[in-house]
Formats: sequence, structure tokens, C-alpha cells
Amino acid sequence: KVRQSLESLGEFRFIQKLENLKEPGKLKVDYQSGDWSPCSQQECGKPDGAQVRLLKCRVFGLDDGSVAYVEDEICEAYGILRPPSTKACHNPDCPEWESNDWTECSASRCIREQTSIQRREVKCIFVNGTVADFGLCSRKDRPKIKKECQN
Repeated sequence: KVRQSLESLGEFRFIQKLENLKEPGKLKVDYQSGDWSPCSQQECGKPDGAQVRLLKCRVFGLDDGSVAYVEDEICEAYGILRPPSTKACHNPDCPEWESNDWTECSASRCIREQTSIQRREVKCIFVNGTVADFGLCSRKDRPKIKKECQN
């Protein structure tokens, strides 16, 4: 299968080197990963963006250090799992949610028997510490500002 893939991709020099290989067990197969692209998220407060990277199945392990790229089926045949080529991301220039500690669970502020409410402050903050408008932070990631507690 490796040879067929190399032939279909025109890797004839690598095929010649394979034929001269004295220890075929040295041959290795894996995925080479490219760098992640910049985050596609353009506007703060909008849904997450995505990052992508190029993945190529490669054959290597020859004495001269040469590498050949082959079809993904070769990596699959060797049991090599394809790493993710996309991931969710946030624009690093966008502000993030920050929250303080919860207030104490006060018995003097019960909403029903042995149940009170705890609160905390939540802010939308840029990396430099500047407070931002709530609309610039992701609405779905906003932390809760109150919760019930038992006292």
C-alpha cells in the first residue's frame, strides 16, 4: 500500500530508497501537523471562531532523513489516528468574563426555609484590566451572578 501511494503521488526517488532499505522495521509513519491559523473570530461578543491546520501523512525513517508524503489511508492502515485539524477559538484581543467570590450564605436573607441567595460581581474585562461593555464578552460564557444556598 505504501508503494502504491508513493507511486500515485510521483515519489519515485523515495521508492528507490525504500528498495535499498536494509531494515524495513525502521520505517515510520505519522501525521505532520502545520501551524494553527489565526482565529477566524472577527467581532468580540459573537460566537467563537475557528482555527485550522494542515495535516499530512508522512513516511520517514530512512538513513538519509528523507520524508515522503502519502495518502491518509496509509496512516490509517498503520493505526495512526488523525489529529484534529480544526478547533474553536476566541480572538485574543477580545475581553473575557471575570467574577469575584460568592457572598456568604446569609441566614438573614432567606427566600424560603433554610435557603438564601449568594451573589457575586461579574465583569467583562480586557487583558490590560480595563472594564469593557458586557456586549463585547461572549453571552453564552457569562458566569452566573446569583445562586441558591443552604444555611
